[in-house]
Amino acid sequence: MNIFFKIFLIIILLFLGFCIGFFYFNNKIINLDDNQQIENGALTDEQLKEKIGQMLMVGFRGIEAPEDYYIYNVIKDVKVGSVILSDYDVPSKSFPRNIINPEQTKKLISNLQRYTDTPLFVAVDVEGGMVNRLKEKYGFSSIISAEKMGDDKTLETVNEESIKLAKELRDLGFNLNLAPVVDVNINPNNPIIGILGRSFSSSPEIVINNARIFIQNHIDKDIITVEKHFPGHGSSTKDSHLGLVDITNTYNKEKELIPYQKLNDEGLLNMVMTAHIINRNIDKDYPATLSKIFLQDILRDQIGFEGVIISDDIQMSAISDMYGFEEAIIMAVNAGCDIINVYNNSTEYDETAIYKARDAIFNAVKEDRIKEEKIIESYNRILNLKKKFNLYEPKNNIFLEDFEINEKITEISSENFELIGEPNTLTFGEALEYAKYVEDVTEIDPAFLLAILKHEMNLVKEFGLCYVTDLETGEGIKVDNDEKMSKVIKPERDVEPFLKITKDLGLDPYKTPITCPMSFGWGGAMGVADFIPSTWARYEDRVKNIIGRPANPWNIRDSFLVAGLYLSESGASLRTRQGEWNAAMIYFSGSTKSGYNWYANDALAIADEIRSKIKTIENNK
Repeated sequence: MNIFFKIFLIIILLFLGFCIGFFYFNNKIINLDDNQQIENGALTDEQLKEKIGQMLMVGFRGIEAPEDYYIYNVIKDVKVGSVILSDYDVPSKSFPRNIINPEQTKKLISNLQRYTDTPLFVAVDVEGGMVNRLKEKYGFSSIISAEKMGDDKTLETVNEESIKLAKELRDLGFNLNLAPVVDVNINPNNPIIGILGRSFSSSPEIVINNARIFIQNHIDKDIITVEKHFPGHGSSTKDSHLGLVDITNTYNKEKELIPYQKLNDEGLLNMVMTAHIINRNIDKDYPATLSKIFLQDILRDQIGFEGVIISDDIQMSAISDMYGFEEAIIMAVNAGCDIINVYNNSTEYDETAIYKARDAIFNAVKEDRIKEEKIIESYNRILNLKKKFNLYEPKNNIFLEDFEINEKITEISSENFELIGEPNTLTFGEALEYAKYVEDVTEIDPAFLLAILKHEMNLVKEFGLCYVTDLETGEGIKVDNDEKMSKVIKPERDVEPFLKITKDLGLDPYKTPITCPMSFGWGGAMGVADFIPSTWARYEDRVKNIIGRPANPWNIRDSFLVAGLYLSESGASLRTRQGEWNAAMIYFSGSTKSGYNWYANDALAIADEIRSKIKTIENNK
């Protein structure tokens, strides 16, 4: 074959391949789920309505959700992706709307989740202070205001309050908190932010530092936070619940965007709420909720936010009075809102509002006023966030049918929880009770403590247990086969405290098992918590004051407690991912810079698995 003909043939084939690839990739959208791809223009009406449903958050009246009730029908008919609960019904100016007490609230959420194929975002507004739908008088925890949290420069207050809050939200079944407010308190006389104590501070840095801890503590409990009110409501002089607020002459762009930029850079922003405010210096025509300049150019492109954008209540007077309900929804979607909040808790209650919202978006797509690609993009963002927080698969460690509950709890609780030297002593349920006891003393997450103990057991299982035979050289033998070993215990560091511990407990040091050395370093660690004697000795007096007797490394309860104290002092009491990572590094190597990152990474992965089990048990009790 002529060489020129071959070259010509190759060029033709390459051109055809390019054309096919171009046509394919320009007619495909990213995966909607693991099993389905949707082509542009290929959505059926039913598919389109289902995806629009995920973009809607609905508020409703009712402290129960029986199958013949309004909200049941909305979930089934509209297939909404989110619901929002409140204690007070604004249109009727009366209590209750949805929330009476913890037991009733948990049952309501459980029922709502059972009615849907794709688990719901179940939202509540708990900032603390005056904005708190879970009030202490109903039996919920008392949460102080953001302003009071921000007054504590040590950040201990925001840490304590947000841990308490996130745990309560998780226990109730909520997975979305419309908090924290990251507005900078530019105007302390602001009627909707400053006067109500909703801002952490007038300093962007203090806002960021407090919000960082607030958000991370929620994430650690699988609660998604919603940072608000973008692009910043702190300088306003009016309340956007009552009408459109103009911040053109008061807005401080340099200060008010910093929290969003910094928190997004740190990977902490998952959902952002828009504000119904207008700044004519930035967008002369539209308020932020309806503004492509604010949501696309600034939030998406400049700040780099890739998560979910949710509108503030679309029925608030600031929007509905000026643009009309349906038109405002279409504008908000085109501007960049992924979720439209139809709170139905403003001046009037309209049970048809959520249907009108769905139909407005659906008809706009059909009329080409909203691009179908926009619906799919928002749908994917929402599902990606649900997947990130283990909400995508129905009943995935969330709420189980009644007939499954006892069986699932029993299955998890009765699993064997193997410990060093105690292969068949504890079940998972029993180990969890020990870990919760330690939580009361140290404030560390039970899942993290159990993860460390499990991780240690896995390592020791590989290298085995030894007896020391020569205290001067540190040599010994393996317990199971008498194989001679060197470096069983480090003489200059651990022999003296080891002898004291065994003497105090009446044990024979030559017949007391300790860990064999790994492929590097020394062995000599004691008991189920795998403590070297010199480290254990640091906690003897403290533990004795707690339990009233000498601590025993080979006693399960004592070992759990000492491990908890050590981890707590090493950063785990912060209950943040970074704090637990640091604690794991220190537990294994004594330093966060030792290079054994694999240990800390594995420990956090194990903790995530254990949290999933705990979540299944606690959410279905």
